[in-house]
Amino acid sequence: MLGEWRRDLGQYTLAGTVYVSGGEFDQQLSNVRFMIFKKELPLALAAMVNGDKGFFTYYPWLLDAPIIVCFESVFPEYQQTLYFGTPRQYLLK
Repeated sequence: MLGEWRRDLGQYTLAGTVYVSGGEFDQQLSNVRFMIFKKELPLALAAMVNGDKGFFTYYPWLLDAPIIVCFESVFPEYQQTLYFGTPRQYLLK
């Protein structure tokens, strides 16, 4: 996942992009890639958020920013934008 902080009208969002297929994979393999990315993304987000605890110490309001991830694919059923909660949800206790 490629992610960046975006600011729109004063509200921050963690926007991510996941590349599923640009046509080099058939629909069946694109489906497998989409399902794996969707299933494993919470683990990747937890690693990112916990790895950046120092960052969130200085910018604690970003812990409540929405995480929006766009899945990119030539197949319409995998071209989706999904909400993955907030960074606070991924902090390890």
